[in-house]
Amino acid sequence: MSNPLSLVPYALAASDRSIGGIRMNTLVAAGFTLLQRCAPLVRVLAASRPALLLPPGPQSLVALAACDGHVALILDQSVSDAVLAEQIQRAGVGVVFTLASLAGGLPTDVMSVVLDNVPLSARVHAAGTERNVDLGSHVGLRLQARADVPFSDAAVASWFANESEVSVSHSQTMTGAGPLSWLADES
Repeated sequence: MSNPLSLVPYALAASDRSIGGIRMNTLVAAGFTLLQRCAPLVRVLAASRPALLLPPGPQSLVALAACDGHVALILDQSVSDAVLAEQIQRAGVGVVFTLASLAGGLPTDVMSVVLDNVPLSARVHAAGTERNVDLGSHVGLRLQARADVPFSDAAVASWFANESEVSVSHSQTMTGAGPLSWLADES
C-alpha cells in the first residue's frame, strides 16, 4: 500500500488547518465514522462510484474521506436535473454526497448521503428508507505528516467538462496544480 499521507484526506487531516471553522482532522474523522457506521454505504462503494453535489466547505472534506479512496465525481450544481441524472448514470454513480437543499433533483434509485449536520450526523437515503448516522462521537484523528512524502499520482476527483470526464490527482490537488474549488474555503 502507498503511504497514506500521500492521499488528500489523510494529508489534510494531518495538517493543522480548518475548513469552514472546523478542524480538518475532525471532518476526516467524521467521514471515516460514516463508513464505520453505515454498512449500506460501504456496499454501494464496493459496487459503484461516489459523487459530490456540494458547495465548497466542510461537507466536501467529510464526503471525500467517506469516499474511501474511490475517485469522487464532482457534480455541477448549476445543471438541470435531467443533465445531473444523465451524468450520474453515465459515470456509474451509486451514492451522492449532498445537502438537503440540493438532493431534490437526484434520481431515486441512487443512494444519497445528506451532510447538512456534519461533523455531528449524516442522513442516508437508500431504497426508500432514511437513516440518521451519528458522527459526533468519534475521536479526532491524530496524524503526523512528513514534508518529504510525495503525493499520489492516482486520481482523487473528476468532473465533466465539454462532455468529457476530466480528473485531478492527489498530487495535483495538494500542490495546487489542479483546481481546488470543490474543496476550497480553507482557513
